[in-house]
Amino acid sequence: MITQEFALQNAVSFIESIKKHLGLSHAQIAQMFDPPIEEFNPTVGMTWEFESNIGTVAIAQANGDIISYLDADDLENIEKLISVDDAEKAVRRFLAKFYNNFDDNKFDLTRKEFKDGRFEFEFTQKKLAGEQSIFTNFVSIEVRGDTPRIVSFDRSALDFVRTKPLIISRDEAMKRMQSLVRTGGKLTTLSVYEQPVKEATSAVTVWAGTVEYNIDGIVSLDLIMIDADTGAVVNVDDLEPAM
Repeated sequence: MITQEFALQNAVSFIESIKKHLGLSHAQIAQMFDPPIEEFNPTVGMTWEFESNIGTVAIAQANGDIISYLDADDLENIEKLISVDDAEKAVRRFLAKFYNNFDDNKFDLTRKEFKDGRFEFEFTQKKLAGEQSIFTNFVSIEVRGDTPRIVSFDRSALDFVRTKPLIISRDEAMKRMQSLVRTGGKLTTLSVYEQPVKEATSAVTVWAGTVEYNIDGIVSLDLIMIDADTGAVVNVDDLEPAM
C-alpha cells in the first residue's frame, strides 16, 4: 500500500499536468489541498481523496493510480465550440498518459454525447470468450465543450473474471428471489455480476434482484442479492469494510 505522502504527490502532479493553464507550481498546488479523506470505493478498494478549490482527486491506496477526478469549474452556459472528434482526441491523450496500460482492444466506446456544457465519453470492458460473468470495468471521462480540457474522470479497477458456469440458474434464482419478496413487492429486474468484497480484494458472483414496493401510493425500491453458487442471501451491509 502506498503512503499518504506518495498519494499527495501523485494528486499534485496530476493537477499540475491537466491545469497547466493556471500557471501554478507544484508547491502551490500541494498547499491548496485539504487534508486527505480515506474512502472506500466499491470498485477499487481504499482510496485517498484530495479536495481543493480547483478540483478533487482520488488515488488508489493499493498502487497510487488516479481513480477519479472532478474539476471545480462551473460549466453552466458553456457552449459547444469544439467538435466531438477533438474532444475524443483529448480523451485518448488523457488515457494514454493517466490510465496505465489502457488497451483499446479490451474496451468498447459505448457512449459519446454533448450534454450540459460537456462531452461525455464512456468505455466498458469487453467480455472475453468463455466468460460467464464479469464485473464490467468502466471508464467515464468528460471534456469541456469550449476547449479540449478534461473536467471529470472516473474508473473502476477490478480484475474479477469468472469462467466456470453458475451453479444457481436464472430460473432457480428467480424462485429464490420471489420467496424473499415481502408482501406488496414486485421483482422488476434480475441480473448477475461480480460483487466486490473484502475491500475489493476479491468478489462473489451474485444474482441481484430489484424489488419495487408500492404501499399507499408510495413507491420504494429494495435490492436482494443471493450467492450464485450457494443460493445464500448476501447482505449488502456485510460487504462494507470495517472502518
